[in-house]
Amino acid sequence: MARPKNIDPKRILDAAERVVVEHGAHCLTLDMVAAEAGISKGGLTYTYPTKEDLLSALLDRDVAHFRDKLQALPAEARNRPYPELRMFLEVCRGSGKAAERKVGPILSALIHAPGSLKISRSYLRWMLSKFSPDSDSGRRARVVFFATQGLFLLQGFRLLRLTEPVRRALVDDFVRFLSDA
Repeated sequence: MARPKNIDPKRILDAAERVVVEHGAHCLTLDMVAAEAGISKGGLTYTYPTKEDLLSALLDRDVAHFRDKLQALPAEARNRPYPELRMFLEVCRGSGKAAERKVGPILSALIHAPGSLKISRSYLRWMLSKFSPDSDSGRRARVVFFATQGLFLLQGFRLLRLTEPVRRALVDDFVRFLSDA
């Protein structure tokens, strides 16, 4: 009789995230994640057959977490202009080093697996659909979104190192620029 499956995907993703943050996505192996999660490699590959599947699931979880935060916004926040962008700015303001150390390397590792980037591309199209290029405020919102994405990715790819106060000040500048519309 086969053993029942009792491997928690969340536990695996949490372990993979710890490995990515500590060592980088380029160093992530299924063996490392299995060891970090305290499970066998066979148990891991039953849930996530490949490294790309695992990294894609991590990215999916981050995007889902962001969308959940958006849904939890109070009505007054959702009724302000560009609530999705404002939430993204709040996430970037408070994301800290862990998020930056994980997202850039994951995207970099997945660039050779274009199917795995589908969720990121969908998210970007969804966000950009919120900003009309026919209005000053829409154009400002697009500039802020691209600037914030650039800042986030530059830090994620470790091309730019900023202190927390400097990063927060930059995000505050983005918020002011958006609010000036």
